[in-house]
Amino acid sequence: MEISKTAVPKLEAPSVDRILAWAELSMLLLSIVFRRDFVSMFSGSSGAVPPANQASRSAVQDPAEAKLVQFVSFVLDDAQQTWERVLPQ
Repeated sequence: MEISKTAVPKLEAPSVDRILAWAELSMLLLSIVFRRDFVSMFSGSSGAVPPANQASRSAVQDPAEAKLVQFVSFVLDDAQQTWERVLPQ
């Protein structure tokens, strides 16, 4: 039994333009989700980055967001404590 060469699909590598378009789209999506400018980091523009203390000060401004931050911190801390307890066994 002989395998036909036409039955095997030919896979081509994606073009550089296509990869760059997906990268730009990904950076735009990340910028929207995290509310940070990831696009200018990779585009080469020299935007001013706020100091770490200024960014952390303005991160939580309304009470609903502060409650959400507290909840996420609790969940992450609990998960970390669980892994620290389970892994040594």
